Amino acid sequence: MLRAMRVFVQHTNAAKLVPTYLEHPEKLKELLPQGLMHLTDANTTDLPVRFEAFAQALSAHAAALGADLGQDANALLAELTAATTAKDAGLKVAKETIGALGGQWAQATRLLWQVHCTALGAFWEHPAQAEAYFNYGLLPNRTGGKAKPAAAATKP
Repeated sequence: MLRAMRVFVQHTNAAKLVPTYLEHPEKLKELLPQGLMHLTDANTTDLPVRFEAFAQALSAHAAALGADLGQDANALLAELTAATTAKDAGLKVAKETIGALGGQWAQATRLLWQVHCTALGAFWEHPAQAEAYFNYGLLPNRTGGKAKPAAAATKP
């Protein structure tokens, strides 16, 4: 979602803002007071706040730019809000579930690991079938770099 916001800002700047305000850079400065990179290079915490200000500025300049830009920006903000709400609700449910396990969380973890290993053993010849049970594509990428080469054996 944040990537879509960055792409929207870049595209809007190149396709609409620069051509419209080429002769009036002060108007462009009203839309992007700290420059384009202030939005495109913003971290995940700052981007939604900065994008919201950008969306308001687009809406304020609807006469020159068209109302659709402000509406599109607001739609992206609504999507981000919905995604954040869903994520927060999922985290809350996970925390409540873990909390409900109480002191039995270790036993539950061992049982889940046993089920996981059993399923991997059952699908070792056809690992693609295991994806229905374990969607590894949802896991974060954990590659931290290149593996270190094994030390060469030295002869005495």
